[in-house]
Order: sequence, then C-alpha cells, then structure tokens
Amino acid sequence: MHPIHFAVHNKRRLQDIGAGDICMNDITINGQSCCTLSSVYIHPGVDASRLKMFLFSALKKYSEKNLLIDEKFHTDKDVPIIVMGDFNVDVKRNEKAFGFMKKHFDLNMEPTNYPSTLGNS
Repeated sequence: MHPIHFAVHNKRRLQDIGAGDICMNDITINGQSCCTLSSVYIHPGVDASRLKMFLFSALKKYSEKNLLIDEKFHTDKDVPIIVMGDFNVDVKRNEKAFGFMKKHFDLNMEPTNYPSTLGNS
C-alpha cells in the first residue's frame, strides 16, 4: 500500500467587518487537485446584497466569466468547491440571496434538515 500525500495550498482569507469571514484552501491528494474547501462565518443580520457581494468577492476567481477573461487564475473548473459554515441565514427563506451562487459558480445548496444551533433554531 502506498502512502497518501495530502497537501493544503493557496490559503486565502477574506474579512469584511460588516459581513463576515471566509477562509479558502486548495486541497490536493497525491499531487492531484481534489477540491477547494471554504469555511464561512456570516454575521447575523447581514443585508442580502452585502452578503452576495462578500461571497462573490471571495469566489470570483471561480466564476465562469473570470475563467474566460483572466488566464492568471489557472483554475480548473472541474475541481469541486465546497463552501460550508455558519451563514446565519435560513437558506430556505432566503433563496434569492444564494441563487447567484448557482448562476455564477454552479454551486448547489445542500441545506440541513435539522437545527444547526444549540437552541434548535
């Protein structure tokens, strides 16, 4: 059995005092790009337009339009992007706020069917 070589590359962090934080890492296994893993924290009560702008700023590197325009990104659009974390938003009630993620980045939302807080909200 061969050892598995796991590596984290291109660590990036974006902070917006009024919106939240996002940390992104490119993950490789045995030299092959596996995925881009993103951890998000969105402040409670963030305006939907500010939320969209914040997430777009973090993810614009992966936009189809940027892949066509800016070759310096060297992004493989077939490598999955996983965005997870605390959005402090009920996705089912705010589908418009996340529709742009599907449109621009081909990301699908997989909301949980169980409460995500200790208070069961």
